[in-house]
Amino acid sequence: RRPGGARVMGKHTSNITVLGLFAAVAMVGCDRRDTVGPGGGEVASADGRVVVEFPVGALDEETTIMVDELDDCLDGAVACYEVWPSGAMLMVPARVTYFTENDVSDTILLGAHGDTWMRLPDRTVDAGAGTVQGSISVLSEIVVKHHVDRDDHGHPHDDDDDDDDDDDDDGQ
Repeated sequence: RRPGGARVMGKHTSNITVLGLFAAVAMVGCDRRDTVGPGGGEVASADGRVVVEFPVGALDEETTIMVDELDDCLDGAVACYEVWPSGAMLMVPARVTYFTENDVSDTILLGAHGDTWMRLPDRTVDAGAGTVQGSISVLSEIVVKHHVDRDDHGHPHDDDDDDDDDDDDDGQ
C-alpha cells in the first residue's frame, strides 16, 4: 500500500493507466469537435478564442462540427480558423464570436466564399468583453484581421457600422 492507504496498481493496470495518460496528453492540442443538431448548440476552437453558436433550426440533422485553428491563411491575418464540415450550408445563420485581450475596435471577421474573402455580416464589437461577432450561413474558413482603413482623425473606420460615434464633439 502507498502512504494514505491507497492500493498500488498491478503492472497490467499501470500500463493501461500510462497509456490513458499519454492519450489524454496527446489530445490537449487537438481541435474541438462536438455534435450539433436541429436543437442548436455551440462549438469552440481548442484555444477557446472562437465560438460558433448554432441557433435552433440551423442544422436539419445531427452533425459533427469542428473548429480547426489554421497555421497558414490570408496575409496579415491575426488568426485563422476553419469550421468543418467546410461548405455545409446552414438553414439559419450561426453566430461566430472571436475573443481576445487586445483592442478589437478595428477587428473584422472574414469568411471564405469561393476564391474571395467577404466580411461576415451582422458585425458587432464589444470592446469591454474583447469580442467581435459576425454571422455565417456556410461553414468555411474564418479569418480575424485588423481593418486598415482609418478616418481623417486616425481612428479606425468601418463602412459597415451604422452606429459610428464620428459625430463632431465640439472639439473635445
